[in-house]
Amino acid sequence: MGRSPAIAYSLMTLAFLAVGDCGTASPGAAAYLNDGQGARWMGMGGAARAAVRDAHAGYWNPAALTAQGVAVWQAGSMLTLSSMGRSTVSLAGSYLTDRAGAFGLSWIHRTVDGLERVDGAGNVSGRESDAEDAVLLSWAASIAYQVRAGLTVKVLRQALLGFEATGASADFGFLVQPFLGRELFLALTAANAASAFSWETGARDTLGREYAMGLSYSALRDRMLVTADAVYRSVPRASGAGEGQFPIASGAVVIHAGLEARIIPEAAVRLGYGDGNPAGGVSYFWRSYELDYAFTWDRRGLGNRHQVSFLLAF
Repeated sequence: MGRSPAIAYSLMTLAFLAVGDCGTASPGAAAYLNDGQGARWMGMGGAARAAVRDAHAGYWNPAALTAQGVAVWQAGSMLTLSSMGRSTVSLAGSYLTDRAGAFGLSWIHRTVDGLERVDGAGNVSGRESDAEDAVLLSWAASIAYQVRAGLTVKVLRQALLGFEATGASADFGFLVQPFLGRELFLALTAANAASAFSWETGARDTLGREYAMGLSYSALRDRMLVTADAVYRSVPRASGAGEGQFPIASGAVVIHAGLEARIIPEAAVRLGYGDGNPAGGVSYFWRSYELDYAFTWDRRGLGNRHQVSFLLAF
């Protein structure tokens, strides 16, 4: 199998995988981003940018790392299982300081098994696996009265068909609490605002950018949480030797919304809707521990997702 067909196949396969996850054409180099972090937030349809308050904030909105409450340290993990041989595992941690702001570190590993290897004539010659890794380094601080800002730098690696690619991107986030006495928060985020991703063959991908506005409101003494995000994705297509021959395609605005009710101090239930797919979940709280489960029903027939995450705060 020649290297040129391999490059073309890689890019087409990655684009297909991204479409399968988010319903919008986007570069496969960022496919891992669509699995989210934290089952609590995925059970609310991924409407987390203004609501997230735990170690997973570096993924959704780095500015929220400074709003994780009285806990100085947090650590979390998540496992995602879905059809088509897809799975994702992640680890996250955060540290809140008095003067230097908050710091976050996350690792995401995504695998896709059973990909068909196609030769230059279009014949299936075997099956391969795709593996993607991302390390997220985050920092956030309060920049004005009830205004927080944050930055996440992502280091990316992907291995497919014996080829490897590496890259990096940067996310920015803002979190505003307009009224000190109310649990109302507004968020602005820009994911992959700057990015670069290159294969060892010389082919290059540009990660799709994502701009979002979020709103969350907590009522009934924090027993009820309502949150919604409006997300716009700009999705450039992969380019290779013929730089500039692939046009830039932009996606539409999609809505993510979620509702969480803490029925008793030790348990919560939630419903969500994101990217056209309903979601739901439950949580169990015990002292400094939190166990979350989320289920996403894929209405396009690409496979439902089960996600379990664990969080420790101290």
